[in-house]
Amino acid sequence: MSRPSLSSIESKLAIVGAQLEILRVQEDDLQRHIDDFQRHIDALQCTKDATTLKRASLESMESHLEAAKYPINWLPVELLTHVFLLSQGNPFTLAHVNRKWHDVAVSTPALWTSVSAKAHSALVALLLKRSKNALLDVTLANDTRLLVDQGNRIRTLVAHYSDQFWLRDLVCHLNTTGPPELVSLELIFTGELRFMDMDAQNNDMAVLAANRPNSSKLASLVIDALPPLSLSPHLYQHLTALSISFPVRSERQLSLQSLLKVLTWTPRLVELSLHCAPMKVADNIVFPTVCLPHLQSLEWSKPWGDMVFTLLQHLNVPALTKLDLYLQGPFHPPHPPHVHSPTPVVRSSALETLTSLFLQSPSDDAISYIARKFTFPTLRAVELANTKESATPVLPKMESLFHDPRLPHLTHMVLTAFTLENVPAMLGYLPSLLSLTLDACKGMKSVLDALVKGRCPRLKSITFLGCDDLGGVGLVTALSARCVGIDNKGDRKIRRLPAKIKVQVDIVKPVMIETVRILECPGVEEEDVEVLRRLGIDVVCEQLD
Repeated sequence: MSRPSLSSIESKLAIVGAQLEILRVQEDDLQRHIDDFQRHIDALQCTKDATTLKRASLESMESHLEAAKYPINWLPVELLTHVFLLSQGNPFTLAHVNRKWHDVAVSTPALWTSVSAKAHSALVALLLKRSKNALLDVTLANDTRLLVDQGNRIRTLVAHYSDQFWLRDLVCHLNTTGPPELVSLELIFTGELRFMDMDAQNNDMAVLAANRPNSSKLASLVIDALPPLSLSPHLYQHLTALSISFPVRSERQLSLQSLLKVLTWTPRLVELSLHCAPMKVADNIVFPTVCLPHLQSLEWSKPWGDMVFTLLQHLNVPALTKLDLYLQGPFHPPHPPHVHSPTPVVRSSALETLTSLFLQSPSDDAISYIARKFTFPTLRAVELANTKESATPVLPKMESLFHDPRLPHLTHMVLTAFTLENVPAMLGYLPSLLSLTLDACKGMKSVLDALVKGRCPRLKSITFLGCDDLGGVGLVTALSARCVGIDNKGDRKIRRLPAKIKVQVDIVKPVMIETVRILECPGVEEEDVEVLRRLGIDVVCEQLD
């Protein structure tokens, strides 16, 4: 192959050089255009940034003006904070309404105090940060780390445990170095207890707790399936509300002795709730009477009637005003042995201060058993409910139901799922009754007959709920008689007393019934309701479609 000549190379170099020069000139021109465009872009970007800032400012103004239409945003920050706290809403939702609400919510530590150990660790850390030094409402589940790390800040604690070893650690911590600011505690155990005796006190923990000052602020305690004696006595000293629960079908039962021992540690107790299977009673028990001077309310689910009576015989409750019982039956099978008391057990006792009595049971014998074991000289409200399905037993006569059927101060009565007979005689013992509620009851003819005869002359309100045999015509007749007065022409004549004998008798003319509520009573038609309304009675009637 022949090599190109020098002249040829020079010619080609000249051509390439000329092309390069042209390209360099073009490149310079393009760069000048790019620089010009960049200056335009920079200017446009500055204009855009200024426009964005102006838009954001106007949007903020628009948001403030839009928010100003709503009266809640007229409130100052202090009042808005108070509204947030009262609402008890999700703080994250409140913080995303608008900028003002966000700033107020984030700067209010009390909004972020609800902390659950089940939540993601990042969320827990955020809540702890935003709550700052505010007291916490903590929920635990098979863990005690948050309790140990934040113990000095915990105000309320709800602990759900299924593992007995975690539970043991929790109980140990509460008995020895429990949160000093704790005011409410719920202990819920869903597993199987193998290391705690139901009636044995945890002596090791009691000794450790005895050496610490009695600084507990705990006022409310809920125990579910956990032996009450496993907790130190100092945790009970300032309680005003105590709830103890055990599964009804659980083989583990709380003994009466254990309950009484726990109650000796609660001198300030106001409310006591028992939700548990019938308690055990050992033979030859000697236990002194426990004084609870501030106890006002006693609620007990699933006991037997004789056990309730036994417990109350060992309690001195001079301030008790409410007794709410859901009874299984009158006697525990087999009948429990007698509990010996330093004071003789009488056949009936007076609950001098009781004003509200609520008795539910599938057995009317259980209701009668409790009602006859006590007298209620100041009773103002009573509710008796039959809970046996597909049965409406006859409500016993007042003489059989109560030890003393005279209830002169009773103003409110509720009867559920009973067949009512001889109601005029029953209501004759209730001269001060103001409100009567009949739920799923039968025997409405007897009720209406009592109204016609003027029983309960002060009665102003009556409610019928699911009373299938309530007839509209009979209801209109009875209430009309109350409106126009009672016709006594057919009554037996009363022989005049001798003139020398002066007897002061307070005759009370029956007042008009002002309010009638009818719910799901198919025998009452709309025409009957209209007649009652024309009589001036306030009638609320709701029937199934």
